[in-house]
Amino acid sequence: MGEGQGALQPTPSMMPKRRAAIPAASMPPARSSFQVASQIPQRGWQDAYVWPDTGVLLGLGTQEELPTRFRERYGNRVRVAEGVVREVRSHSDMRSGTDASPDDHTRVMAARLVYRKLLLDDASLPVVSLKHDDLLMLDQVAERLRALSADPLKKHGGEAQIIVLAVRQMARDGRPHILLTNDGGASVVASNYGLPSRHLGDILAELSCSDRTVKSTDWFAQFQISLNVSAPPFHSRQRNSDAFECQQSGDGCGACDGLG
Repeated sequence: MGEGQGALQPTPSMMPKRRAAIPAASMPPARSSFQVASQIPQRGWQDAYVWPDTGVLLGLGTQEELPTRFRERYGNRVRVAEGVVREVRSHSDMRSGTDASPDDHTRVMAARLVYRKLLLDDASLPVVSLKHDDLLMLDQVAERLRALSADPLKKHGGEAQIIVLAVRQMARDGRPHILLTNDGGASVVASNYGLPSRHLGDILAELSCSDRTVKSTDWFAQFQISLNVSAPPFHSRQRNSDAFECQQSGDGCGACDGLG
């Protein structure tokens, strides 16, 4: 990409290429409560791309059929950051010996299941990598995530990559994109860039809308199990099975029509 130098007059081929503008983000507030995307109906945005983080994928791995249901629901709209793939694989490689806690064992088993069903070889969901131009924004996002984290040593690499990649793609294609995360800080930072977030409970509620053969009580029970490996902030969680009940009737969905 060339630019005019000295007395040279720039030609069209020498002019810098225009890049899609990425909105600047203000510094997030100090409290990392989950930024609920109330504008998204329970059944979701049907044309939105979704970007799951490591915690959400591990939560999906707590039940044998959830990864498959997730793939069937979102199809080719799923995008996975390369850093998230590495994190899931790292969890799957951990040993869960006799000195491991039950939650540690559950996390390892969940990582192995979701890695095998969603991220391995030909079965892998589309994986997206950072480019050199993303590195400055990546540092800025990671700094904001650390500022909101209860653990100052946590790197937040996966969440930072997702936010940068999703915001970049959203600016380019003008399509809606959604961050799928249980991390309150990530949802707050993403919101500052115009990227809405949903957590695993919201995903299961959306799956309930797409498959009414499963009882709402079963979806709620599965959500409770997933909390053992990755949990959204308490205030944002679904509190009972009613939240997983699809409201659709014969003439449409009363709870969703007009919102999506």
